[in-house]
Amino acid sequence: MRFTTKATVRGMKRGKGDYEGVEYDYTRIYVDQSLDGTKGDAIGSATEAYQIGSSEAYTQFSKLPFPHEAELDMELVTSGKVSKTVCVGYRPLVSSASQPAKSPAQTREQ
Repeated sequence: MRFTTKATVRGMKRGKGDYEGVEYDYTRIYVDQSLDGTKGDAIGSATEAYQIGSSEAYTQFSKLPFPHEAELDMELVTSGKVSKTVCVGYRPLVSSASQPAKSPAQTREQ
């Protein structure tokens, strides 16, 4: 199941390297997300990390002002036992050139 949402992006982090023979290469955004207040023991928000591509995405988006608003294309996926939400598209609503930009994931999908 896919959906689009607007969110506040608080930060961005990249990582690339090798850990015990396993290579990794990512960029993550940190997005405001409401805490679950249904039990009456939480209020406010926290940040949740979502991967938006390889470390090259960091170079593309690192000049943006933080925090900023963005449209996120999200997809709910499951292993059959556990469900999670992944980010499949990231469109900042501001850019260093004042034009909306697309994430590398969106460029590949088109």
